[in-house]
Amino acid sequence: MMQTQNGNRQRLVLFVDDEERVLRSLRRGLLDSPYTGVFATGGREALEILAREPVEVLVTDMRMPEMNGLELLREVRRRHPAVVRMVLSGYAQTSTVLAAINEGYVYRYITKPWKMGADVIAALDDAFRFHDLREEQRKLAVRLAAVNRQLEDRVRDGEQSAAAARRIAENVYRRRTETIHLAFERTRLIMNRMLSDVTSLESGGSLDVEGALLTGAIRDRCRQFLDHAGKVFLYTRIGSGMRPVNRREHVVLGELEHAIGARFTARDRRGMALVWSWDIDAPGTLPGDRELLEAMLWEVVENGMYYGRDGGRMTVAVRRPPLGGVEFTVTDDGPGVPDDECQLVVEPFTLASDNPQQERLGIGLALARAIAIRHGGDLALAPTGGAGCRVIVSLADIAD
Repeated sequence: MMQTQNGNRQRLVLFVDDEERVLRSLRRGLLDSPYTGVFATGGREALEILAREPVEVLVTDMRMPEMNGLELLREVRRRHPAVVRMVLSGYAQTSTVLAAINEGYVYRYITKPWKMGADVIAALDDAFRFHDLREEQRKLAVRLAAVNRQLEDRVRDGEQSAAAARRIAENVYRRRTETIHLAFERTRLIMNRMLSDVTSLESGGSLDVEGALLTGAIRDRCRQFLDHAGKVFLYTRIGSGMRPVNRREHVVLGELEHAIGARFTARDRRGMALVWSWDIDAPGTLPGDRELLEAMLWEVVENGMYYGRDGGRMTVAVRRPPLGGVEFTVTDDGPGVPDDECQLVVEPFTLASDNPQQERLGIGLALARAIAIRHGGDLALAPTGGAGCRVIVSLADIAD
């Protein structure tokens, strides 16, 4: 690993462009950055540099003589798969851009005109972060394989007691969970960058009608994926204990109503109305994790937004149950869930058998229930005979 004079790790980025003025501009722009640049005027020279230097990020132009950018990206992917590959080019033909992205050759596509700080340095920050996440995931996988082999050897030899074997198994589970979380972070980073690239393409004004429609569809899919991935990520973190739940905060329930109302208003509600009703004995505060409680209520309300009818009405009733705490009952006027499936749909990645929203992931209510359980309560669907959906969330009022 290359080191700087003060011993810090050197972050090496290779820029490839057949125009010397572009390379000079990039060289000047890197002077105040934490990155060290190496430069090539063509694909062949770039491959020679990659063979001898520990380059972590490659940034190439697309239109070059001898070997164009797409050919270089393919070759780098084959020879040096760990190198993060990006494009910095004024060449934005839709078919070429999509070929690079869809075939997995490009982490990010930056179109000209670009700004060094806002575009190039920001993209390099993300690219090196992505490189580090991928490397950490690889190291975790190696350590996990070693732990697995250790567990197999010890169980086979009969050297471990049941308690020791359990501790090893818990360690394996924790490392597996860490690996999954790194994969989630890595995937979210990729999709965020793709969303940024698609937005840049749309704003560039160089797309034809077909390209504009396609990028619009890609943008919507990226946002949908990020939403789903965020929920899965939070669900796994809560389940593994990697997201601590602070039940000692002083949560004002009226503030939760305001926050949920603001999110509801900002969404495409299809003419739906959200109405809150508070029993006279409903508590004003509750010990709990403010961020998680808002996420929990939003998942339930968002579920009603998807399945409620256009122009319909959703209600959130708040009361104090006989044993204390607080109970939220969220009711919509959609088609509802078959009574015999009410318990099934609160399990992760499960949809009702007659669910019309097949693009839904089936994680929202499971996430809300996981948060409720961590607050000493639960979440359940009340049978309605198919007349709307009624979700009841109960929370305890005792802090940890």
